[in-house]
Amino acid sequence: MGKRDQATTDVFVEGLRHATRGELQVTTHGFAPYRSAITTTFHDRCDFAQPIKVYHAPQAGEKRYSPAEVASVEVVPVMGRPDPERICTSKVDCSNLSLRMCAGRFTRLTNAFSKEMGEPLGCRRTVVLLLQLLPDSQITAHHASDGSRDR
Repeated sequence: MGKRDQATTDVFVEGLRHATRGELQVTTHGFAPYRSAITTTFHDRCDFAQPIKVYHAPQAGEKRYSPAEVASVEVVPVMGRPDPERICTSKVDCSNLSLRMCAGRFTRLTNAFSKEMGEPLGCRRTVVLLLQLLPDSQITAHHASDGSRDR
């Protein structure tokens, strides 16, 4: 999609504004450029909050292959009146994890590798379609990809 910077985030959020209509609630991770991009672009029709996760510090000499354990989650209402019951990033975390797991099957060193472009593209489309069809309750009931439970 682009760099993780303010300019790219502004373009992305502006695209979201044109792709949606009506009032909506937005929840993002604590990535700083989201705050100014969303408050500027959606100022007239959006409730916005960020669940900020605080992680435990790794022990001295500890090497990690997975994210650190979540110590606490602070919900920060940024704009409007976000519904506390809907402040959650678990659905996106789950779909990102599923797409990454599926994408791992596209690499050459796996048994499922295919040189034909149609098969991986079809697999990716199928995964995205299934994630969109699953009820929210099935997705948000699972743990987030970092092992925490989002609110």
